[in-house]
Amino acid sequence: MTAGKISLSDRVYATDWPNEADPALIAPYMCRQRIDSSYGTDSFVSYRIETRKRQVKAFSETRRQQCANAPNYQLCDDESEVFLNAMQRALQEGVAGASTFRAESALVVTWKALRPNLGNEGSQATFQLVWLTDAQGLLSYTMINYDRLGYDAADLNGNNRIGRCQALFNGGNHTGLVPLDLSEQTKHQPSTLAQRSAVPHVARGRYFHRVDDVVRPAGCSNKTGGTYPLLVYPNIVTMLGETTVEVNGLCLNPSQTYVLMIEQRDTAPCEILNPSIARCTLPKVLDWGTKTVYFQPQSGLANDEKAYIGYIYFVPPTIDPMRLDIGDLHKWFTAPTHPMTSFTLKWFPRNFTMHRTFTSEGRALQVDYSDTSIYNIPLGLYIVGYREAKDDHKMKFVPQHKIMARVATLSNSGDERYRWEPQTQTVSLTHVDEWYLFKWERKYDMYTYRFGYFKLAPLVQAKMGSDKETHYIDQLPEGMISSPVSLHWLWPLAPDGAYKGTTDDDEAKKEFVEQQSRAMCKDWFEEDGALDNFVRETENNSSCPCRAEQARADLGRFMPHPRCSTLFRDVSCTETLGSMNCYMSAQNVQGSRVRQTSFGDEASSYNTHFGQTCCYDSAGYLMHSSYQPVLKIDDSTPYSPGFPTRSYEFGTTPYQGMFEIPGLSTFHHDVMPYYLCCKFTDFRCQMFYWRRPSSACQAYEAPAIGMLSGAGQITTLNGENLIFNDPGVYTLLHAHKTASTPEVQIQVRMERFPDRSVDFSGLNQAQQDLVQPTNVTVLTGVVLATEDSDRVHVMLRKDTRRGRYRTSIIVGNVIRYFDTMHLQRFKGVTVYVNTVERGQAEVYVVLDAAQIGVRIRETYAVDVDRLAHFESLGLLDLEVSVPPQYNVNPYHSVGMTRAKVEGLVLPYPEQPFTTSNGGSVPWQNVNNEGIRAKMLTYRVRGEHDFTVHQSSNGHNDNIDLFEARLESEKLFNAYADHYLKRPVYTMPTKYANVPFVPQTQTQVREFVQFCQLKFDRSSSADALVRAHKRCPKDVKHVETICHDEASCMFDALYLQESALGVKSMNTLRGFVEDRHAIMRHYNSCGAMNIEYPEYLIKGPNSAAPAYLEGDKLSFSCYQTHIIKGDSEYACQKIALTAREARDLGLSDANYEYRMQWTQGGQPWCRARWHTMTTVVYGEIIDFVQQNRKCNGSDKLVKLNLTVENTLTWLMWCAIIVGVIILVLMVFLVFWTIKQKSRAEEERKRNGSNPRDIEMVIGQN
Repeated sequence: MTAGKISLSDRVYATDWPNEADPALIAPYMCRQRIDSSYGTDSFVSYRIETRKRQVKAFSETRRQQCANAPNYQLCDDESEVFLNAMQRALQEGVAGASTFRAESALVVTWKALRPNLGNEGSQATFQLVWLTDAQGLLSYTMINYDRLGYDAADLNGNNRIGRCQALFNGGNHTGLVPLDLSEQTKHQPSTLAQRSAVPHVARGRYFHRVDDVVRPAGCSNKTGGTYPLLVYPNIVTMLGETTVEVNGLCLNPSQTYVLMIEQRDTAPCEILNPSIARCTLPKVLDWGTKTVYFQPQSGLANDEKAYIGYIYFVPPTIDPMRLDIGDLHKWFTAPTHPMTSFTLKWFPRNFTMHRTFTSEGRALQVDYSDTSIYNIPLGLYIVGYREAKDDHKMKFVPQHKIMARVATLSNSGDERYRWEPQTQTVSLTHVDEWYLFKWERKYDMYTYRFGYFKLAPLVQAKMGSDKETHYIDQLPEGMISSPVSLHWLWPLAPDGAYKGTTDDDEAKKEFVEQQSRAMCKDWFEEDGALDNFVRETENNSSCPCRAEQARADLGRFMPHPRCSTLFRDVSCTETLGSMNCYMSAQNVQGSRVRQTSFGDEASSYNTHFGQTCCYDSAGYLMHSSYQPVLKIDDSTPYSPGFPTRSYEFGTTPYQGMFEIPGLSTFHHDVMPYYLCCKFTDFRCQMFYWRRPSSACQAYEAPAIGMLSGAGQITTLNGENLIFNDPGVYTLLHAHKTASTPEVQIQVRMERFPDRSVDFSGLNQAQQDLVQPTNVTVLTGVVLATEDSDRVHVMLRKDTRRGRYRTSIIVGNVIRYFDTMHLQRFKGVTVYVNTVERGQAEVYVVLDAAQIGVRIRETYAVDVDRLAHFESLGLLDLEVSVPPQYNVNPYHSVGMTRAKVEGLVLPYPEQPFTTSNGGSVPWQNVNNEGIRAKMLTYRVRGEHDFTVHQSSNGHNDNIDLFEARLESEKLFNAYADHYLKRPVYTMPTKYANVPFVPQTQTQVREFVQFCQLKFDRSSSADALVRAHKRCPKDVKHVETICHDEASCMFDALYLQESALGVKSMNTLRGFVEDRHAIMRHYNSCGAMNIEYPEYLIKGPNSAAPAYLEGDKLSFSCYQTHIIKGDSEYACQKIALTAREARDLGLSDANYEYRMQWTQGGQPWCRARWHTMTTVVYGEIIDFVQQNRKCNGSDKLVKLNLTVENTLTWLMWCAIIVGVIILVLMVFLVFWTIKQKSRAEEERKRNGSNPRDIEMVIGQN
């Protein structure tokens, strides 16, 4: 420790690694120095551990109490509490985001009054390191204090021949080195560290760093020129803006104004909290992905102040990890029969603090997070409605956010316990504090907002409306917003609204909600019908896979739904209940055009804002929305298929217009209409599925899939199984550019697997002998790139560094973490991880434009916690999926020009698809010389000569993507993350000349025989002993479990782990077994396209599939009804006629067909009691039939038949006579009325009484 560093090794960091040790260390002031004996006890190096107060030893002889069952240097008394609280306050005063950190323990190392070994006796150095960590050990900070640094070097008289003193962090084994301070003064004179500070307003000579996984400088810096990494918290924010971030960059001058400039977007104004921290208010940034940010004075004139660069990740509000916690989200979308009356709100008071204040003299006061008064801010919980409607000023449909009401008024607590625990508050949903809608808006306009969200923000004063009664708010200050919620609970609370009942009448509210939901469902149905028919695009260009295994393997076009997939163990969505697994399109649906040219058909693609969702049952069959009304399942076992979405949930770039806010737009167009039509009311679900019919999988073409795993085991895209070993960087896949597809390059790094018989913990184990190469190679790194996307690196972490993360995911030269957000999008690429196994052991990368997907696993994503190994075994495997746009699948339709693909997974592009290998690797394909010669043409760089290798097939893609840097990536060279792209198993010089010998079947057999030999190691040669150590412990056991399978024998023997051999064999067998079902083309008729009236049931087995060739579909009715029409249908193949083929432009109808259901009448259900005549007649027929059974004479049978015919004739005669009589009676009634009317009119016309007329006649 006298060297001024802490480390697990007594060596300093080495540049000649791996020949010399390169230990991980923290060096506050690394120098050749010693304790000054002339000072006695005042010169020393001490260390202790401070932890939060817990049980202490009953008897302690020291001044301070020690922890029970702990070493003597670990303390946990009241002074430890005071010390850790003081460290927290020190962090909060200088580090952005440190207000979220609670120190649970600290390592304190103090170097006092040290002097150089050969320097001036009067030169001394006193400094201290405090290493703080939280309870989980996931977040760590260091605070380094310099009291006095009296020398810059340890050489005689201050010379620096031996080297200057250094202050740095080293990851070890060349995983990264970060200087403590990047300024020019420190480089030339390290002792100036004691004169400057990262918190100049607090103390001199104090510096902060975040050191949990990678090192990030904190506090402020005086660096001028070059590049300095910003520390931004939070660095994941919502794209809606109206939120703030804290920034550590250059040391701030209160007399200047600073801004945070956002790449391609508006600047964010910043206020100074203290000389180390600035708080910036972000504008709305309609984009999903990383944006580079620059922090500098607003003047922007000084070049030496433009060094500070960082990044912020903007996300949709629906997946923002910092969103407002409103409890169980599903309760907000429950049916009106289960209304919510209250909910629990959670937030951290630190998110709402007072702004910087000024004294009467105009001097700015600093924000002190330990001062409880800065939290005393009244808060309002507002409900904001969302819709997409016409804007008369912009003359187009745009998103509209309407502040409807303030639901509750809350107080922000300054209690210290809420610094680390969220403040909770129960909010009532039975009343509203204040409305911000006019009377006509509460009565009519409110129901045009299908959903909304809560926003917690500082209380604002509302303005008076034009009616002198209603208040309104134009805009809320920055705050926290929640996930989308339904607004049906708000409808009955509106005064003078459409609801006329009382707020405590649950039945009246339920009826009102159902009534309004029906009206809103109808409005949506008409509105959506006026828009373009997007289902045509989704079905033609993103048709669902016919089987669940196809959806799982189609990595480039589909992905497990983040909320509706048992694969990721998340089935929290309620709009697809009843499904086992749901998959969604991995990118927005790509529209397509085909143009006829003189060279043939030319395809091109374009972006849409549509999406596709496919759900499958427990048997892996596609679920169809057409069958939803006829699958009579109770509420406990619902049937909810997936449906296409007009607004893709992840959005479409550029994010503009109606669909500019992903998530919210999806709720408006697709998700909330489902609840309004299917959940909040009855008998309207068919209206929703009429506009959102599920896919029929008729236009789906399966991808081609390949695999690389274990010790160079490759399954090519055309079905060949082989083993190829050779160290270097190779082109795994190169897809050439066409008019509709971009150029794609996927490269892999293959390294020689180290000898695992070497004991890392050996006492006399030399550094240069730790990594001893073998004659097999494994995959250790993958890089993916297209011409218009960010470059993605997925790297295996080095040995002893796979405890927390097993892989490193680097995008844009910056390491990305997926602890909080499991799915992240970047420019042209989507990356997501399966969090079932910890440590980022299973990573998925999707190239959006190319629709090529790759799954990368570390040690087959096994649960390492259940194994006896200390950490995972250190190798990657991958699976690649190539869509039908590329010429790789033999089942694809012909006639279309497709992009050429080649690489390790398709070394022979012209070779036809083969299934001859089955589920094993033939021994003749193990490092076959002919195959190796072809494979080596795809090598980019070799193991030793890191020079570009020009391949013989004329490739021009020989740029090593692991080493090459894009212009956008060079901005972040100051970050140490790029060190993680280096090789994992670097060999020392001692073994550099050991040639690589590929192992064939002959070598494998000889190695097995060698391992079966028994000899005395004490009398044998050292080389023979070392070779025998590489043998498995039980060769017979390996032969027994492998059954002479090449993949199993090869991996078990040369990777020195029988479990890896078995895993490799089983993986290959499962992959080959699945690929035939995955790449198969299924003929589909789709769901039966008929009307589905009431009382109709799909049968005989409701769960049976009814869409593929050979499937049969039957219908039945409830017991109270009888089936009418045709009830049996079958999906079958119909050959095209010559005329149909000619109309479709096909030359030969013998090879073309169409799929269709057998034709028949519309099935419907008729009530059994519909007519009494039918019932009586049926009883008579039953009686006759019973008599027929009892007497077998022909005479009686004839009599019975005569009776039947007679009764039938009499029934129809009676019906006809009855109809005639009814017509005559109606005619007679109307004729009588007409005669009376004519007589009355005659009397009035003559003007005489009939009696008078008779008297006149009598007189004459």
